[in-house]
Amino acid sequence: MAASGVRYKFDTATAVRDTWSAGDQLLVKSLLDRDFLKHMVGARNMKIEFTPLGKEPQIASFDMGNFKQLVENEKGCNFVKKAWAF
Repeated sequence: MAASGVRYKFDTATAVRDTWSAGDQLLVKSLLDRDFLKHMVGARNMKIEFTPLGKEPQIASFDMGNFKQLVENEKGCNFVKKAWAF
């Protein structure tokens, strides 16, 4: 996987520039980044700006309203272990 530059923001916060791992059509943020996960749990909205190879910049928007509830429902699940299993 190559590294790819992205910008993301939660709610009305200032956008953050970051480098994520990139595959054919997949961008991946480290699942071990506790600050990022903390922001995800507390956010209502998340936007990610990225540029697919050879294409125009794209913005993906996500409604994070029930993300905290989904995570809390999976407290017994070792998410990081499962994420790296496939």
